[in-house]
Amino acid sequence: MELTLEVVLSFLECDETDYESAARLGPAAVPWLKTLAGGYDDVLIASKAVYLASLILGDASAIEIIAEAQKSDRYEIRASAAASLENVADAEAASILLGNALNDDSSTVKGAALSVLRSKNLVQHFKSELKTLTDGDKDQYIRDVASKALESLE
Repeated sequence: MELTLEVVLSFLECDETDYESAARLGPAAVPWLKTLAGGYDDVLIASKAVYLASLILGDASAIEIIAEAQKSDRYEIRASAAASLENVADAEAASILLGNALNDDSSTVKGAALSVLRSKNLVQHFKSELKTLTDGDKDQYIRDVASKALESLE
């Protein structure tokens, strides 16, 4: 049975998306996820598509989807891309994309990236970025979270 856009959408349109079940769609879903993440009008569906792509491990296209989502003009999609990095097994790719997210204009995106940094124990790799955020970010919350992340290294 061929996987269709409608099948993929049926998973993503639910109020409470069952990502575990949706991830079982496997790599066959990636082309549809790429379409939804890059050009779908509904920002929530696009954000969910990005996150689902990160759960389909072993597919380099998922990393491409996240990288493209970081370029979105919608901060919600960029934040989903940052949060999705929690699921990326490729540490090098995740680090590059996390660096991008930490430099985003949106506090929501930076907050998601900071959460991933801490959960993946990557704080030590981003000391200079964290110091920059601590010293000069416009958002007090981001300054505080970045400062706490740096303090965790002491």
